[in-house]
Amino acid sequence: MRRSSFILCPVNNPTGLLHRSVSFLSGIGLSLSSVAIILIFLEFFFRVAPWDSTLFEPEDLVQGHFKYLYDYDPLLGWTVKPNAKASKWDVQIQSGEDGIRSNGHLFDSRSSNSKILVVGDSFAFGDEVGDSDTWPARLEQLMGRKNLAQPWQVLNAGVSSYGLDQMLLRAEQLVPKYRPKLLIFSFIPDDIQRCAMSVRHGVPKSYFVVGPNGLRLMNVPVRRLESPRRSVFHFFLLRSYFLRFLISRTLLGNYWNAGTMGEFKEAPYVSIDDVTLALLRRLIELKRAYHFSLLIMVEADSIKDVIVEPSIEEITPFLQSVPDKDFAWFNVSVPLHEMSSLDKSKAESFYHSKWAGHMSPEGNQFVAEVLYQPVLKLLGQEIKK
Repeated sequence: MRRSSFILCPVNNPTGLLHRSVSFLSGIGLSLSSVAIILIFLEFFFRVAPWDSTLFEPEDLVQGHFKYLYDYDPLLGWTVKPNAKASKWDVQIQSGEDGIRSNGHLFDSRSSNSKILVVGDSFAFGDEVGDSDTWPARLEQLMGRKNLAQPWQVLNAGVSSYGLDQMLLRAEQLVPKYRPKLLIFSFIPDDIQRCAMSVRHGVPKSYFVVGPNGLRLMNVPVRRLESPRRSVFHFFLLRSYFLRFLISRTLLGNYWNAGTMGEFKEAPYVSIDDVTLALLRRLIELKRAYHFSLLIMVEADSIKDVIVEPSIEEITPFLQSVPDKDFAWFNVSVPLHEMSSLDKSKAESFYHSKWAGHMSPEGNQFVAEVLYQPVLKLLGQEIKK
């Protein structure tokens, strides 16, 4: 019989083994205690620090996106709630009829004053500034102080995160109702890429494809988001401000909040170039049908895009294909580039962040001032003597 090569040896020092076990467990306990103390400190810090209070509220993506300021829209995906009040970015925001943002005062739809309608994204809406500090509000203030031949209202119908496609659809909704003398169609270059998305920031949207008969609207009615099912563990974990902050800034954020990993989802069969040109031609058709002046404005979404020589390559084919008489266009990057060449630090102060973020009140004032003369020219307005 073959002998086993394994030999059982008696434990010669049980006291030493017990001591090592106790030391090991003590080390684990000390490590866990240290982690707990750090987590408690971080939780305390995130609760007492002057953050935007809505950032840590225990709501999921659906509630967080729509509860305060936005509403579901079967055509657009989302829009600004009408007659809403919200605290966001540590400022108060108010909207009126059709979700049109206050300019420091709600517009009067019964007023006989001539109207300028602004459609656009978060730069037009005025993310991160108060109602009276958006560039549409500053433009209205400027026109009111300049003793023009007639009074004007500027209606800010911008909506955060919109693509070029959603802007056109919103213009088609509002132009027949308000009959503006001027439509300012404002966008940043990234808004063109949003035309190829069926989901943005986890929220579904409509989109266009170009077919044999022209533009075809897809994904409508847009699916309404539903809150995901939650476990008890999920519910209690979201009571932590620190963990909410951590989760929201990782790839797990969307899955945790909305039950999906798809914050952005590309739409099938979309040619961005073809759709962009078709959308802007349809905008020209809207102008001709309702006889308003049209100003297409390209904004700069960060100071880093202004430091280098500005370009408008994204819409150059369109600009070359449409007669000049049908619209005017204005590239905000050009005067911003000139400003940064003269005073770089001042130009940087026009944004909340040096490399990203939306415009500050000073930046929006600058946009209103450089827009003022082109707007007067389009409207044929003169200053009264």
